[in-house]
Amino acid sequence: MNILRSVGKHGLVAMPPIVDTTDLAWLQRDAAERLLAKNELASIRRELRVAVLARAMATAPKRVEIVEGLKRQAEAMPLWYLGLLAILAPLAMIGSATWMVVGASIAKHLLGLAGLGLFGAITMQAIYGLTNRLH
Repeated sequence: MNILRSVGKHGLVAMPPIVDTTDLAWLQRDAAERLLAKNELASIRRELRVAVLARAMATAPKRVEIVEGLKRQAEAMPLWYLGLLAILAPLAMIGSATWMVVGASIAKHLLGLAGLGLFGAITMQAIYGLTNRLH
């Protein structure tokens, strides 16, 4: 028993209409025009992707704004938390680097790099907060 067909029979699953395969002449008609339209659509899609990416990058916060936000955040954190971050984040960086070296897949290497970047930023933020608070 085909479950999908029996469920579709009762109207519970949307099924595409059955195409009459006896008349396939429409496939041969205007094949060149369809290919041309497909190529035009591909170029339009590329242009649209570039426009969307440019618009997203324009609204993304600038690097200076991110750094200033991280500095303000580090100044608001309690000293005990900054100390804990300064100790544990470098250990997590070592763990990410070890995971990259031991792992044999591309995904592990990419996630290890992401972990190095994240925990590196956390370490820098903790050190910045500690040095500015203690002086």
